[in-house]
Amino acid sequence: MKSTSLIQLYSLVCLCFLTLGSHLKATAQETEKKAVQSLTFSRYPHQFNSSNNPLTAESPFLLQFSAPVDPGEAAKYFRLYNAEKKKFVSLIATRPTPEEVKRIHSRPEEAAAIENLILFRPAQPLPIGFKWQLHSKLGFGSLDGTKHITESSLDYVGELYAFEFDEIRTSNPYNGTLKLQIRHNKNALAKGFDEAKLKDFISITPTPANLSFSSSRHQFLVNGDFDYGINYEVNIREGILADDKTQSQQFVSKEVTFIPNPGFITYPAFSSTQNASGHRKFEIKTGNLTGIRTRMKRLEGAELIVALHDYDEHYEGWGGKEATPYAMAPGKTTFEKFTDRL
Repeated sequence: MKSTSLIQLYSLVCLCFLTLGSHLKATAQETEKKAVQSLTFSRYPHQFNSSNNPLTAESPFLLQFSAPVDPGEAAKYFRLYNAEKKKFVSLIATRPTPEEVKRIHSRPEEAAAIENLILFRPAQPLPIGFKWQLHSKLGFGSLDGTKHITESSLDYVGELYAFEFDEIRTSNPYNGTLKLQIRHNKNALAKGFDEAKLKDFISITPTPANLSFSSSRHQFLVNGDFDYGINYEVNIREGILADDKTQSQQFVSKEVTFIPNPGFITYPAFSSTQNASGHRKFEIKTGNLTGIRTRMKRLEGAELIVALHDYDEHYEGWGGKEATPYAMAPGKTTFEKFTDRL
């Protein structure tokens, strides 16, 4: 009996150890599972772009995390990175106000709780002329310690480039007024930097009457009573302010002259308009001509075949500049007229 009791006791002790061991193993697995939960985030704006939300030297951005986080710890794990110079810029991390969330978040009505949001801004103004990425470092965790960023990453933020002028050219449309186009690389000017202020930065010599300025995407338009054959000196001084808060740093000077457009004459495309109209009336468009001499030939049979072949060889209906000699086709002239000054 004593021997049997010892065996039963031994078996019970082993069973207890097995049960305890299984419990400890399960607890360790659950702990490990909790430890590797990933902390994710979304950025607002997702990217800065030149068209409607340009990156500035001090642009703030918002990170929305999948769990409550501490802004006091965030600055250790997030920085802006410039790959060209291999340079990091530190960030200041704060809890955003409701007004900041409404202004920066793309869908503020769907924003997470304020405890999940952190507002970042550069600790110092960003250098101009570079592309910037957000460097997030592994290890940043949620307030309760159950979630962490498990992998470092680099994500494109935007580019901050210098204000530069591309070209100054004359615009001389056939049915429009003479004007100057000043092309630059910015989408728009800063708010409050209106067309009236451009007069303080752009000068035209000699100054035409009724001089005025307007600004649109990537260009300034200069209107006035310009004339042909006059050398106009255009000077642009430094300090024009763009919507990304960059200022033009170059003095630009160029001499331009308006040249009359060459004369032209066009008829409708033969294979479409002339055949489709069916009423023997052809629209003629001209520009800068003192007159037009119009001649027509009547083509029949083999003469028509030869004329169409040469027409296809020399002109495709897309405004080709190769002249088609009138004498090219045989046939008898049935109409001739000279019209003065169209």
